Amino acid sequence: MKQHIAVALMKKTNGFVLRDEDRLVEPGIIDSLGILSLLEFIERKFSVQITDDDITAENFETPLAISRLIETKLSVLQEG
Repeated sequence: MKQHIAVALMKKTNGFVLRDEDRLVEPGIIDSLGILSLLEFIERKFSVQITDDDITAENFETPLAISRLIETKLSVLQEG
């Protein structure tokens, strides 16, 4: 997940290493179009559906938050 954000969505990748706790939107690492691209990637890669209710600042604030959202979605799929 971090690799996808760092390589495909960042405006600048020169030597930047993305950490789990790095904020994404506020410093401009990812913009609104990048979030849309990321949503498409998550849904395609993990076969989960991200709802409008899932699209919150809290869920997309950091790579770790995004990973937790995906894990939650996958666990719901496994239970159902």
